[in-house]
Amino acid sequence: MAPGRPDFVEYLKQLGLQAGQQDPIEILSVSGGRRITDALEVFPQLKRQPDESFHCRFFLHGSSHTSEPAQERLQKLSPGERLNIALELTNPATGFAVQVQTEDYFMIGWAPRYLVDDLARVIATSPGKFDAHVVRLNPLPAPSRQRLLVEFLGVWPADQEPMSTEEFLPLVA
Repeated sequence: MAPGRPDFVEYLKQLGLQAGQQDPIEILSVSGGRRITDALEVFPQLKRQPDESFHCRFFLHGSSHTSEPAQERLQKLSPGERLNIALELTNPATGFAVQVQTEDYFMIGWAPRYLVDDLARVIATSPGKFDAHVVRLNPLPAPSRQRLLVEFLGVWPADQEPMSTEEFLPLVA
């Protein structure tokens, strides 16, 4: 979005960014840069910190495919509210997925597909050493793909690198 647009400050707010944070790469890393006509998605690379921790932010995917009570519960979430993360082995669309649930066990959506393998690895190798919470719930008329901003924090396995599988290799040398 062009910084000169009158709704630019509100757009930054929806992304959980401050009005002074107008670095286009940071904006793309949160928003994904997606438009309805796009076939590409932009996202930041996961980085392991020296203490092996990492964090990532993402917008909840697939909330329109959840139950009506789950969609109603999603609308009542508050910033800072803890979320549960669960592995789903029988997702009809993808087979394997990472569910996002409220603490009272409403399944409200999924983590983006590009994070599934890495988040599953962290969940499996570091049980109890991860956390997720609500950063921001954007009210309508925010698009459904930018309604709920989630932050996931975890500990990365020492013998593995994030985003190192074949799908993250460069397209050209």
